[in-house]
Order: sequence, then C-alpha cells, then structure tokens
Amino acid sequence: MSEGIRLTKEQEKARNLRSWAIAFGLFAFVAIVFTVTVYRKMQELGIDAVS
Repeated sequence: MSEGIRLTKEQEKARNLRSWAIAFGLFAFVAIVFTVTVYRKMQELGIDAVS
C-alpha cells in the first residue's frame, strides 16, 4: 500500500494559509450577498435604510 504524499512544514503552513484565505473570501462573499439582499428588500418595502 502507498503512504501518500508527505508535505513539509512549509507546505503545510502554506496550505493552511490558503485554506484560511478561501474561508475568509467565502465569508466575505456571503456577507456581501446578504447585505445587498436585505438592502434591496428594505427598498422594496419602502423602509428607509439610512436614517
């Protein structure tokens, strides 16, 4: 059986940083979509979003 690929410490660190960057980007995208959706719904209902 094969052991698979062994990563060096530097490669593991780089992979971890990429994973965090992807997670942050996904979170930011979801937050933007949510904010735009709420804003548009408020406009549709005639609620003043900016007081």
